Amino acid sequence: MAERAWRLFQAAGLAFALGVLSLAAQATAVQATECWSGWGYWVEPGTHAYKSNRILLVTKGSAVWTYGQPVTFYLLDEAKGGIRPDEPPIKALPGMLRFSQKQRLQHVTGLAAVEGKSDHLAFGMSHIVQLVKGIEKLDSFYRWACGLDTAQP
Repeated sequence: MAERAWRLFQAAGLAFALGVLSLAAQATAVQATECWSGWGYWVEPGTHAYKSNRILLVTKGSAVWTYGQPVTFYLLDEAKGGIRPDEPPIKALPGMLRFSQKQRLQHVTGLAAVEGKSDHLAFGMSHIVQLVKGIEKLDSFYRWACGLDTAQP
């Protein structure tokens, strides 16, 4: 009887520990830094002729890359690296999309119509996602790469 009670106690303790670890993992995942970061050019809708110099773009959080699904881009300050507060977000509707992946890094390139603008946006973005949290140097790099921190790591 005592041995059976001890086994039940051990099983309950293991289940509790696994539950705590699962909650901790979920909390860490929610707080992890994630975005799509890359470049863009304003282009002529019919010819795709370049109409601007390169601009740096970032999304806040993840993005759904589907034809006609809106994506919001934010301009990055090239000198400081942070999101430019003086520029409004760019609300785009991607058309042509091309995906690629090298090891764990995902990329998307595409062409998008932009709300309130006659020009289109050609862009190339890389998925930035923090897999490990709590290493100070990595934390600051991911925050900088997503435009959340202007201090370069």
